Amino acid sequence: MELKVSVIITAYNEEKHIYKCLSTLELQTYKNMEIIVVDNGSTDCTNVISQVFKKVRTLFLERNLGPGGGRNYGARKARGDILVFVDADMFFERNYIEKLVQPILEGKEVGTFHGQELVGNKENVWARSWCINRIPFYNEYSGVFRSIKKDVFNTTKGFDNSKGYFDDALETEYKSYCVEDAVCYHNNPTTLKEVYEHSKWVGRSLYKDKKTLNVYLGSFKKFIFPLFILFVSLCAFYINWRKYIIYPLLFLLISSLFIIYKPIIQRVVKEKYPLYVITIPILTIVKFTGYFFGFIKELINQ
Repeated sequence: MELKVSVIITAYNEEKHIYKCLSTLELQTYKNMEIIVVDNGSTDCTNVISQVFKKVRTLFLERNLGPGGGRNYGARKARGDILVFVDADMFFERNYIEKLVQPILEGKEVGTFHGQELVGNKENVWARSWCINRIPFYNEYSGVFRSIKKDVFNTTKGFDNSKGYFDDALETEYKSYCVEDAVCYHNNPTTLKEVYEHSKWVGRSLYKDKKTLNVYLGSFKKFIFPLFILFVSLCAFYINWRKYIIYPLLFLLISSLFIIYKPIIQRVVKEKYPLYVITIPILTIVKFTGYFFGFIKELINQ
C-alpha cells in the first residue's frame, strides 16, 4: 500500500499562479495524496481560486506567518505520512510527486529535493534573464527539503521563519537527497520592480542569516579585482594620465570586462538568446541595489 502524501502550498496573493499550480498537482501520477493550500492572509482572490478545486483543502490564516510559518501550520494539519512542500508560483511534470517521494517509499532516504527547476515563464525577458535552468539544482545531498517523512519532520523545530527568504532548510541530523529526474517549473519576477522588491526581501534575509551572507560574499569575491580595475581605468581617463599608464589600464579594463561578461556570453551561446548581453547586466544592477537597500533597511531597524 502506498504511503499517503500531503502536499503543502503556502500562498500569499498568488492569484496569478495558484490555478496552474493546483491544476498540475491534481493531474499527478501519484494518487494517494492530499493537497493543502495555506492561505497566508491573502488580500486578493487566491483563496477563491483554490476553493474551485474539490480535492484541495484550504486553510485560512488571519495574518501572514511567512512562508516558513505557513509550512509549519500546514504540516500540523496534514494527514499524510510524507510531507511535500512546494510554492504557489510553481507547476510540475505529471510524475513530479512520484519521482520526488520514491527514495522515501523505498526506505533509502528520509527526505528529498527536486533536481531540475526550470524557468516557468521564460517568454518574459526579465523572467528568462533572472536565472538559468538549474540542473541538477543541488549536490547529491542538501539541508533543503521538498519532501520529508512526517515523523522525522515532527522531531525538528520546523522551518525557521526568522530567516525570511532562506527559511526552506530544516535543522536536523538528516540530509535531503537530490532526485535528479524530479522536474518542476518556477515562475520568476516579470518586471524590474518585482525584481527589486524580491531582492530587497533577500537583502533583509541576508542580514538575519549571517551564515548565508558569508556564502554570498564568497561568491562575489571573484568580481572584486575586475571592478577595482574598472574604477582605476575610469579615473585614468578622467585625469588624462600619460599614455604609458592608460594603455596598460585599457588592457586590464578589457580583460576585466571579459571576466564579468564571460558567464553572460556562455548563456548567450548556450541558449542562443543575444538579448542577455543587455538584460542580465541591467537585472544584476537592480538585484544588487535591492540587496543593498534591503540589508541596510534591516540594519537600521535593529
